[in-house]
Amino acid sequence: MNSRTRSFPILALKNVAESDFIEFWSARYPANNEPAYQANIGKPLTKKRLLSLFEWKNSGPIAKLKLASIYRNYIDGKPVPPTPGDLRALETFIRQPGGAIWRIFWLHCHDPSRYPIFDQHVYRAMRRIEVGRPEEIPTTNRAKAKAYVEQYLPFHAAFKYPNAKKIDEALWSYGKYLKGKNAL
Repeated sequence: MNSRTRSFPILALKNVAESDFIEFWSARYPANNEPAYQANIGKPLTKKRLLSLFEWKNSGPIAKLKLASIYRNYIDGKPVPPTPGDLRALETFIRQPGGAIWRIFWLHCHDPSRYPIFDQHVYRAMRRIEVGRPEEIPTTNRAKAKAYVEQYLPFHAAFKYPNAKKIDEALWSYGKYLKGKNAL
């Protein structure tokens, strides 16, 4: 084969419209476990549904100690969500025992339209979009709670795209990509 018939690909950054970004990156979201999410989200939070959703978030079976924490803090403990709009109470709620990311996820399970999913990947994507470079999620629950309330909620709310789940998928996929060794 000579050089005229071979193809030599390169990767390049290209700025696109918000909707194009969401469509591109959400298409790269791993959908293999989505039925578990779709079957349980937006329905009354029974013990079984909560466990299925936490397993979905965990990407599979949950280790014994983590499972004990989930029972203690989210199933047997039955947390009460903060009053909508009370950002100080929201931040305090997230800092309670059980881990900030799990608390935010429980809030998402309780009200997916009000509380977008938050984790290391969406944080990394947000920071890349906002400041031009990926940054890792804060390490303490206090700092994660503050980042979610003060940075991520306004960032997520600014999207005009009509499907919040697709926004979550796009940000997760983009953030996961940015963590890779070959990210641009």
